[in-house]
Amino acid sequence: MQEKITTENLLMRKGTEADLLTS
Repeated sequence: MQEKITTENLLMRKGTEADLLTS
């Protein structure tokens, strides 16, 4: 796991989850 977790990473993960939910 990468040590640096940025808000961009979290946003991308949230976006992916949203896409899965939308699908």
